[in-house]
Amino acid sequence: MKKLFWIPFLISLLTISVTGQNIETFNKYFVDETMRIDYYHIGEAKEEIITLDQIYKYGIWAGSRKNLIDNLNLGR
Repeated sequence: MKKLFWIPFLISLLTISVTGQNIETFNKYFVDETMRIDYYHIGEAKEEIITLDQIYKYGIWAGSRKNLIDNLNLGR
């Protein structure tokens, strides 16, 4: 019975450490700012061209600091 008591406790400790680690990862590799890139994507069946229009620097990052990797795979 004592073993069953420790299992949820250990799982909660693991969850807390993983969540904190993602925030530390964000602070280590990213700056708390947002960059927007405007570009043109043009072409036809035989040729594709991507040209840069403007780059903007905005204020604080409004996205998630916990889910740094997109697992949905909805785009290319």
